[in-house]
Amino acid sequence: MINQQLKMKIEFLEQFYFSTDDPVPFKDSLEIYPVLVKDYYKFYSLIPCFTFDKNKTMEGISMSNLGYAFKLMEDNETGSFFTTQFISLLELIFHVKNGLYCDNENCEDNNEKKVYCYDDIRKKRDSLKTEEEKDKYLSKIRICPKCGKPMREVLSIKEQKGKKSLSIFDTEIKPKEFDELKEIVCYQNMPDYEDDYIDPKLKADLEAKAKLENPNAVSPTLEKQLICISISSPYTLDMLKQITIRKMVLMLRTIDAKAHYFCYKQGEMSGMVTFRSELKHWIFSSDKHDISKDIMTLDSVQEKFKQVT
Repeated sequence: MINQQLKMKIEFLEQFYFSTDDPVPFKDSLEIYPVLVKDYYKFYSLIPCFTFDKNKTMEGISMSNLGYAFKLMEDNETGSFFTTQFISLLELIFHVKNGLYCDNENCEDNNEKKVYCYDDIRKKRDSLKTEEEKDKYLSKIRICPKCGKPMREVLSIKEQKGKKSLSIFDTEIKPKEFDELKEIVCYQNMPDYEDDYIDPKLKADLEAKAKLENPNAVSPTLEKQLICISISSPYTLDMLKQITIRKMVLMLRTIDAKAHYFCYKQGEMSGMVTFRSELKHWIFSSDKHDISKDIMTLDSVQEKFKQVT
């Protein structure tokens, strides 16, 4: 659950970075970049690495989010998959490629921040014919060709005195910093994201309510969302791939709000429809979802369905 101090920081970042799609300065030279529409499905397949609920297990309650992530990486069955997903998400948001680099301050490669990407290393290894050639290549690639010292990983997990730490190049990310990182990434890319605590029973009630109200509702695919925006704006489908996920969500929502506003306004001006309160202009309508309305209406929705049965 997000604390008040971090909540205030997120509000500041929303005004000065999220709204303009600028990368958020994080630590040292690291910047958190907003995700583009072309990586929509990739992002949503990876983000569970940040949104897991560690408090679902007794062991997780006493651990930090970063510590729990390390624990998930050690799982015999799913640890390898989680680790791959976790690293892929870091690559996506920091615009870095995992691989090997030389951390020797006096090395030319270090000054250039040259990275020997694992993708390129794998391609080269696969092009070799014999296992002996492959093993020899892998041994050689770990040594810096300029200074002869062992290279280290761009994204690494180190353990000292029984404590693990996450590093990106030479920048160490501590547990509290990881908490901030995951909140920034979620709020930056998902305008409707909320990290407030919801009682599990209440959450189940809200899900039941949503099913009762919209039994046939189906979330539109990315393709459908892009088409809806394209036919309602000057943007082509190719252009939309290069905007951020955040902007796509807000564009689609605003297009829908504008269409509904003019439809309602036309009905009101014709005298055929009367509204209890003045229509709120589509530009000034709230983007926030009021969960209290959902909490108060569950019983009434169930009561309506009793009358039908």
